[in-house]
Amino acid sequence: MYNLNGKIAVVTGGNSGIGHAIAISLKKCGAKVVILDKNINFSEKDLTDKNILYIEGDLKNLADIDSLYQRTFDVFGKIDIIVACAGVCYKLRVFTRICGLSRLKSQYFCI
Repeated sequence: MYNLNGKIAVVTGGNSGIGHAIAISLKKCGAKVVILDKNINFSEKDLTDKNILYIEGDLKNLADIDSLYQRTFDVFGKIDIIVACAGVCYKLRVFTRICGLSRLKSQYFCI
């Protein structure tokens, strides 16, 4: 296991799937983890864990990205690791139509 004590990790899409697995792994390695997701589902146990900060937001909204960084710096003071794991699945026809628009740029703006 890696030693990430004292590191702050931001995981977009960290509420489920691969993003959630990455967030849990980072926490097990000692990092404090900030999870941004459109649909935050957490238990009472999660609310008492001081090593995880849950932020509900959408990467397609620049104000939510600003809020993510502001809250992270307010709570932890820095960011050491960013994991861009939020994703959207589109049919190829729709994907090619929106290519280059805000939905694809959201990962870029987050980083």
